[in-house]
Amino acid sequence: MTGDVDSRSVKTPQLVGDMALWPRVRQAIYATALSRADVQWRFPECHKKKCGADHGDVDFVVRMVLDGVADSVLKELLCRAVTQPDDGEPIQAKAIAGEC
Repeated sequence: MTGDVDSRSVKTPQLVGDMALWPRVRQAIYATALSRADVQWRFPECHKKKCGADHGDVDFVVRMVLDGVADSVLKELLCRAVTQPDDGEPIQAKAIAGEC
């Protein structure tokens, strides 16, 4: 369906104002990581009626994912934790340099 469109001819719109943050927010969203062990114990084991197995709490899992995304975006907006991580540099060195 794309046809013979040259990727160089497609222009990306200029991001202005608050939308200039979108690339950073998007990276933070996709950088969200959750522990599989923390999430998996809340998934249902069985979906059959009158089953004695644990039916889990999918709403709890969704809230965990949303909390993880919110935390990742907050860290990115506060100090660029995703786009410019400190790579193990001591916190004092960053504070002395006036960064973050």
